[in-house]
This record gives sequence, C-alpha cells and structure tokens, in this order.
Amino acid sequence: MIARRMMMSREKDIPPTSRIRFIASKDGSGINFFQFDAQKLPPASLFTVSVNGVETAQAYSSLSFSAGDDVSIQLKTSRSYYPVFYPGRQLAADALDYILQIVEPLPEMKLSATYPMKSGYGLFRNCITLTSLLKGLFSNNPSITDFGGCFYGCNGLASVPAGLFDNTPNVTSFGSCFQYCSGLASIPTGLFDNHPNVYNFMSCFAGCSELTSIPVGLFDNNPKLVEAHYCFSGCKKLTSIPAGLFDNNPNLEKVTACFQECSGITSLPAGLFDNNPKITNFDSCFHKCSGLVSVPSDLFANNPNVIDFSACFQGCTSLTSLPAGLFANNQKVTAFNSCFYRCVYITSAVPELWARTGVTRFYGCFYGCTQAANYADIPDDWK
Repeated sequence: MIARRMMMSREKDIPPTSRIRFIASKDGSGINFFQFDAQKLPPASLFTVSVNGVETAQAYSSLSFSAGDDVSIQLKTSRSYYPVFYPGRQLAADALDYILQIVEPLPEMKLSATYPMKSGYGLFRNCITLTSLLKGLFSNNPSITDFGGCFYGCNGLASVPAGLFDNTPNVTSFGSCFQYCSGLASIPTGLFDNHPNVYNFMSCFAGCSELTSIPVGLFDNNPKLVEAHYCFSGCKKLTSIPAGLFDNNPNLEKVTACFQECSGITSLPAGLFDNNPKITNFDSCFHKCSGLVSVPSDLFANNPNVIDFSACFQGCTSLTSLPAGLFANNQKVTAFNSCFYRCVYITSAVPELWARTGVTRFYGCFYGCTQAANYADIPDDWK
C-alpha cells in the first residue's frame, strides 16, 4: 500500500510539459517522429497517444492520424524521459511535411535518462507545411547549444515570434537556422538578445527571398560573433541595412557573400564595418547587389587586415561612381579579381589598384567598366 501511494505521488509530479502536441497537416500512417541516428526510445507503454482528445492504443513511435487532427503524446511517468522529437530528420522521404503547427512548448527532451538534448540541429528541417511557431517553443530545453539548420527549408513560415529562443542562453550557433525559409517576411526585434555566446550566424537567413527588413540591433548582444558569411545571401527584397548592424561584434571575421544577391538594397550605411577590424575577407560580400547605387567612402576604412576583395561588387550594375579612397586603408590586400566585374555603368574614375604592389589576383577586376573615366589607363589584365 505504501509503495502504491509513493508511486501515485510520483505520478502527480509529472510536469504538464511532458507532452508534445501538434496539428497534422495531412494524413499519416506509421509515422515515427523520434527516429534519428541510434536514439534508444523508452518503452511505448510509458506514453499515451491521444487524437482530438481521445486516448488511443497507438505506440508513440508509430503514429496514424488524419489531416487537421490534434495529436498529443503524453509521458505518463516521471520515472522516464522524453526522447528527442525530430520531425525534420526522418529517414522516410515523405515524413517531412506532417506538421502544420506545434500547439504547446516542447517538453524537456533527452538522448537518455541522464543526458539532455544539446543539439537542435535540423529539428524541423524541410518541414514545408509548418506555418507558424510558438513563442517559447524551446523554453523547456535550456541546454541546447546549437540551432544549426533548425528551420532550414521551412518555406511555409511567414513570421517568427519574439522570444522564440529566449530560454536557451547557451546557444553558440544559429548557422543556417532559417536558410531557405522563402516565405519569411520579417525578423522580430531582439530575436538573439539572450545569446551572448553565439559565434556563428553563417547562412542564418540565406535564401529568405521575402525578407524585407533587418531589425536594428539584431546582433547587439552577440559580442562573440565571428562568422556571418552568407548570412543574408539571396534576401532579394531587403531594401536597406540598418546602421550599426555589426557595431557590437568586434570579433567578426567572416563576411564572405554576406549580402550577396540582395538586389533590393540601394545604399550602404556609412561605417557598417567600423568596429570589425578582424575581418580578412570581403569576397562576394555585395555580389549581384544590382540595385546598389553608391558606396560610402569609409566603408572599409577600419578593416586593415583584409586580404581579399574578390567579386566584392561583381554585378552591381547600378553603381555609377566609386570613391577614390575606398581601399586606402586596406594595404594588405592580395586579391581584387572580379571586384567590379560587369559594373557597366560606372562613369567616374576607378581607384588605381593596379599601381599597388603585392596584389597577386586581379584578373577581371574592372571587366566591362568601359565607361569609367580612366578606362584607358587600366592594364589589360585588370579588365
């Protein structure tokens, strides 16, 4: 009797967050959302599966449901743990688009009874029918350190709630987190404010072709940021870059193709990279920013360690002039190849980069710049 009372007491201690609840986007049969790598699953007898509020006899690792069903998977005992829910890493090719919406915050998930989930890599990768995210979705998983590719390819997402990652302060990487979320139109202010240890935003919003703006101060609380290459590549509807975007990121080193193919941007804020002296490579940074009309004269003034400007402004077909001293403080550069390739409407004189010593890669730097005032002075191998 005492043992039974103790068990009942323990069962009462089951946290209400020991449940996953979602709305199905289409019919499914025998679906296992917990099948990834070699994860050993707790016994099915420890979980209850309900559909539309009605308890079923289903095993949680082999679900059947219809489109629009409200499905919940409840852990019945505090003596076990919730395995990692991975709808984005299914082995079956058609198991990526069964989730329309997650209704409640995810429970604390573990790889074993004693090892909490630390990686959110690819959790919802290519979940193309996922249309919205819940604020506090990960609030029960503070041990997560990596959100790489978490929502990669979720092209049904139109927005992201403020506070989505607030209770995950140990995250170090958001690489490719929202890459190819082609329906994402906005980023909430302060999305990464609670992540002082993040160093990687590589390709975070790459391919977000509907994104129209970047909030002011997006990276203000990420002082350890090092990698921002391809971060906004392919964000074709962006019309501007907020001033001071990287002001609080003194360790930033990598910005290759950061704004590549952002064809809606018409100008760049002065001093955009003023507080980033460690940057060494601007390769393709503004490649195919075809709407870019002008470049600030001091854009690279505080980046003395840069060695590569390859294709930096290649295909910027709206540029009509270049500041004479654009690269005056970048004396370590060895590569200018294709830097202004096909910038066909430049009419001002271009910087006399060919007069420098130490530049070893320069082919096609001014290819197609036939209207430049000093085009005749440009050596043939720079054209």
